Amino acid sequence: MTSWIAALICLHGAFDGSFPAAAVVGRGGPDAAWAGEGDPLEANPALAAQATGVEAGAGWTRPLDLQGVDLSGFWAHALLSSGTGMALRWRNLSAADIYGEDLASLDVAQSLGPFHLGGGWRWGRLEIAGKPQGSPLGWAAGATATPVGSVRLGASWEDLSGVRPNGLPQPWTFRTAAAAQGLDSTWNAQMGGELRQRGSWTWHAGQELCLDPLRLRMGLRVSPWTLCAGVGGIWKGVMIDYALEDGPNLGLQHHGTVSWRW
Repeated sequence: MTSWIAALICLHGAFDGSFPAAAVVGRGGPDAAWAGEGDPLEANPALAAQATGVEAGAGWTRPLDLQGVDLSGFWAHALLSSGTGMALRWRNLSAADIYGEDLASLDVAQSLGPFHLGGGWRWGRLEIAGKPQGSPLGWAAGATATPVGSVRLGASWEDLSGVRPNGLPQPWTFRTAAAAQGLDSTWNAQMGGELRQRGSWTWHAGQELCLDPLRLRMGLRVSPWTLCAGVGGIWKGVMIDYALEDGPNLGLQHHGTVSWRW
């Protein structure tokens, strides 16, 4: 079974997986327009300028019926002086001793009134059956805008094309999204699309209800159809989140995250 998973990963291209963040999964997936709680901000480098204060966290993902598949990672992001934000992430995916990859990211963003602009650097490591397959270097760029009230729009581009000849294909990714927050901040809604070089458009939508200290989340992805639901809690800046995802490729998946905002 592990060999089958490794083959599936290879056929879809390396570094296709999302960061293991339960709050993001519960809302349907990474959003390029809005920086939410418990969010590693992987969807758009410009989101680093939306963040408030400092946040750090770690997450994990476990498929319910598959052994030997492990996805984990950690992140930290901070809003510095003069509207400048910075985000750092690292993620690891392994399938026993058959397949392994690491991806590190560093983003810097600047707030310019209703706009946020950001760019970032990507580095990866890829192994199949213990043999190195290349170390891709890449970049990302993005922007968000707040045209009216609490409505936000965003778009980003990520390219991991700098790979050695013996490596697997590294697809570029384009994301676009829109998000809105209630006037009393008790709910958030988002929807967006993602296009990869090796695939077609995928779409997601989700909502989050904030009933302090609880967070209730529901999300849906299309192409392929995937249902997501999650719950979380926050106490004195410490956030614990859990999400359950049911997708066609890996079936039921557990997602857990612990993060701290101050």
